[in-house]
Amino acid sequence: IQRDDTTAEGSKNSTRSYSTKDGMLDLCQHIQSLGRFGATAFLVPLYGSGELSQAFCRSAAVHGGTYLLRRGALQVIPQEDNERVSGILLNGCTYGDGEEVAQKNVRASHVVVPSRMLKGDGKDNDASSNVTIRVYRRISILRGKLMTNNENSREEGSLDQRHVIIIPPGNKSIGNDGVIHGIALDASVSVGPRSMDGFETTVLHLTTTAKCEGNNSKFGDKMLEYAVRDLVKCNHETSSTDANQNDAKELFHLSFSHEKYKEDSCDTSNMRGLHVCRDQGLCLTVDSAFYEAERLFDEICPGSSSFLKLSDKMDELVKERRFGQDEEDDETKLLESALDMMKATD
Repeated sequence: IQRDDTTAEGSKNSTRSYSTKDGMLDLCQHIQSLGRFGATAFLVPLYGSGELSQAFCRSAAVHGGTYLLRRGALQVIPQEDNERVSGILLNGCTYGDGEEVAQKNVRASHVVVPSRMLKGDGKDNDASSNVTIRVYRRISILRGKLMTNNENSREEGSLDQRHVIIIPPGNKSIGNDGVIHGIALDASVSVGPRSMDGFETTVLHLTTTAKCEGNNSKFGDKMLEYAVRDLVKCNHETSSTDANQNDAKELFHLSFSHEKYKEDSCDTSNMRGLHVCRDQGLCLTVDSAFYEAERLFDEICPGSSSFLKLSDKMDELVKERRFGQDEEDDETKLLESALDMMKATD
């Protein structure tokens, strides 16, 4: 592995470099994940990645966490000395039945906010010009299978669509300066709708970064449109003559973009109790989210080693309920195996 201290935008001055150590840790984690739960090193949640946040919600609720829905945070409230946070101010709202709810002050000694919510010029742009860097995303619903071959395409359901797609920069037909990341998933993981004519559908999610002059963000949208076109075209070329009826075709798409923020511009050292959740970039896996969650946990609970571990009280309750059972819970085995794998990379 050769060390490369450049980011996706090629900035040598960035403090967020990908070192040789990072590459070796990721490589070891990938190798250790092979064969654990299938032929690849990846796990795909059923019904989409939203299931992960729901699992976290249920786990937090069991340990005393409280969720307040349909209310937005207006501001972080500091103490009188402006050196530490004292809580947040929630907005008021009107429910469907006409009930009006006033603004509410929620006291808290620690507040976690995403970096893009902080005031100040944290946008990743060139101050001397009108050029900004934007993150572009395109979600497409395709009719048929995106990846086929002459042997498997004749057998219905023989080729599940669970693919990680990487398009290197400099593709002439697409015109992309940066790498394009993509994920293709089908109905086997319950994320895609079923077509009215009986054909299966595939959900294709592409994302990349590109420079944008002024308010003209159409270039990035077109770039991802060309990427979908090339992927579909490649599908047509590799399909057999008898299987052309299963060729992929885009039925619907949704594209959007947002400005990219500099993570190193978020200085909260003058406000104790305020913690910034950093954007991990164009990641295809959720590993970076776990690492960021652990970093925030260490900031809020310094010296504690109980991240992703059951409390002593909760552990005793689990043991009491399992008392007298000879067979160990399969889900517990899987969880312990996943935690051991994460520890092995530290």
